[in-house]
Amino acid sequence: MRLYYKSYQNKCIKLFFWILLLFYPMLSQRVIGSFYCDEIGESFYMRLDHSNLCYDGAWLFYLPINITLIIFWVLGVPMLFWAILFHKRSRGVDDMLLLIQDPSQEQLRESLVLKMRLDITDRGQVLDEDKLETFEEDLLAQYLRDRNLNEPSTVAQVGFIYHSYNTAFWWFEVWDLGRKLLLNCVVSLLAKAGANRICCGLVVLLVYLSVMLFYKPYRERSDSALAGVTHIQLFITLFCGLILKMGSLYLQESVVWLVTYTAIITSLGTLSYAVFSILNEKVTGVKIARRRSREAHRRAIAAQVRKLWRQACGYALAEIYLRNPDAGPMSLLVMVELARRSRCQREKEKLGAQVELAAAVHPTVVADEPDSILFTSQIAVEEGDSAAPDMIGTNEDSGHNDSM
Repeated sequence: MRLYYKSYQNKCIKLFFWILLLFYPMLSQRVIGSFYCDEIGESFYMRLDHSNLCYDGAWLFYLPINITLIIFWVLGVPMLFWAILFHKRSRGVDDMLLLIQDPSQEQLRESLVLKMRLDITDRGQVLDEDKLETFEEDLLAQYLRDRNLNEPSTVAQVGFIYHSYNTAFWWFEVWDLGRKLLLNCVVSLLAKAGANRICCGLVVLLVYLSVMLFYKPYRERSDSALAGVTHIQLFITLFCGLILKMGSLYLQESVVWLVTYTAIITSLGTLSYAVFSILNEKVTGVKIARRRSREAHRRAIAAQVRKLWRQACGYALAEIYLRNPDAGPMSLLVMVELARRSRCQREKEKLGAQVELAAAVHPTVVADEPDSILFTSQIAVEEGDSAAPDMIGTNEDSGHNDSM
């Protein structure tokens, strides 16, 4: 029951954060949009609803609510994401580092250092012994924090927030939320905004794109390519909007159509590339899963074949040893085979005792159906004893055919 409860709890927490991510941009735009006002005549009206006056009446009544929403929703949601990820990433790290400072925990420290080295090797990084010795404490702390993010419970609850990014950029989703917030607020109601707001949007996109291309936070190259193409398309769209905004009175109609179709075509091209990228990733994932399944199946078959050959070889060597015990020292395979035979013999004796006891308690049943009292262990023992000579015979026949 506790396992089901934890699974249900993880799903609820994951759904909660999904809802926050889904509604954050839209609600943030509505909250901050209530502060955008247009001057019409001698009064100011809300840009979202021109039937409501700004700085008067209902606007002043809802002002404390809007300020509260800005603090707890607009700023609070990104800080909540960052605080939860930071807490789960840092949980128990300081205590573990303090524990391994104790000389009695030297074995634990060596184990963690070995796991850290294996983790560095698995990520394709080169082991620098001088760096490891100098910054061993910091590298251990980094390894423990990354290990916390890979815990099943953490992955089940909030793993979707950071699983697309490298471990060093666990915070990048919070940065992306900031980018969405700035774009939705700066470029909101673009048709009635001035060119300065479009320029601010271009600056936001340029800074974000530069950071993304410089640090390369995504795990997969396809995610990096899709994010780069998307932001380049947004930049082109805003730039086309800036051209139309500043030159609407001076541009020829053909130039206006050219700029407009450029924005439309780039948007459609980006959408097509996004669909293709997602479908290609799904197909590639299925192919990789099938290939891994086939490789695992082949490894299982090879392991089973090796096991059977080892058993057959042990059986043959045991037969040779029993025929001539003075021929040489007993090998490990012979010892294993003799132990198996001894165990089978004890099981047979135990089974015989059970049959005798059953005959003493119910003599008529045992006398009428003596062959019906067969247990699973007896069948397995008899099949094992009968299968081994057949395997030896098969091996001898194959060896004879190879010699031919």
